Amino acid sequence: MTVAEPHHRQEWSAAGQGFRGADTHETRLLATMTQPRTGERALDVVCGLGSYAAELAAPGCRTPAVDWSEAAVPAARGRYTDLEPRPCVHPLDFADTAGTAAPLPRAGSDLVTMRPVLAFPDDKAAVSEHVRALPAPAADGR
Repeated sequence: MTVAEPHHRQEWSAAGQGFRGADTHETRLLATMTQPRTGERALDVVCGLGSYAAELAAPGCRTPAVDWSEAAVPAARGRYTDLEPRPCVHPLDFADTAGTAAPLPRAGSDLVTMRPVLAFPDDKAAVSEHVRALPAPAADGR
């Protein structure tokens, strides 16, 4: 699979261009459309600063999040420290799907979000297939 060159993604993120948080309107729309509930499992793919992960965790969803930017992972981990359950942020490596999937719940997710993930990959179909290889949605998912 061909994804945008790692140095390009890092430069983009380091310049703050990959970290635009979701605004209030966008996160309210996410909550309205998904109606997350306590105990559900959500996965935020390419989470950036974790805006979606935090919105989904606020009502009690267990929300792991992944990002391929070396700068985004610690930035997102340092935010939303007051949430319970707190989003768990992990590195994402599409070249190592098994390694990315290892810290994620094996039971899968009730909801998967992918906010600007398709801006960078050269092969968008391959990225979609790798996301599908992450733990499958839960049987009772939406």
